[in-house]
Amino acid sequence: QVAYSYLLNYPEYCQRCFVGSESRIKQVMFKAGYPALKKLMHQAYVGSDTSVAKAKDRIFKAFDQLDEHLEDQQYLYSGRFTRADLSLASLLSIAVQPDEHPFDWPAIPSDELIALIDRLKERPTFQWAERIYAQHR
Repeated sequence: QVAYSYLLNYPEYCQRCFVGSESRIKQVMFKAGYPALKKLMHQAYVGSDTSVAKAKDRIFKAFDQLDEHLEDQQYLYSGRFTRADLSLASLLSIAVQPDEHPFDWPAIPSDELIALIDRLKERPTFQWAERIYAQHR
């Protein structure tokens, strides 16, 4: 929700992420339909400024809990790599942008989103996600 709230304002970025490796015709179709797609995605995934602000708060609260949980363990559950680890690492991939991820991430165009990610980089959960990709990708 938070990422979409920033990134939907950058059609070229979204085009690269959604259809960058697709045929030229699909890219042209995406570009032509982007205004309508942006409106639909905003309604479905972003909502209001208030809901985005609440989502940001939830991110930091979740990081607080995860940082504490991961303090003494390598994985989220049962001392071994599980789907829970895979799922969380995947959710964090847009922020972490690990080299091991199969997607060639374009540079994030939003200074506001970059600033938010920078606040997370030194957190144990962020570093955990980097390690999960390095060890399990």
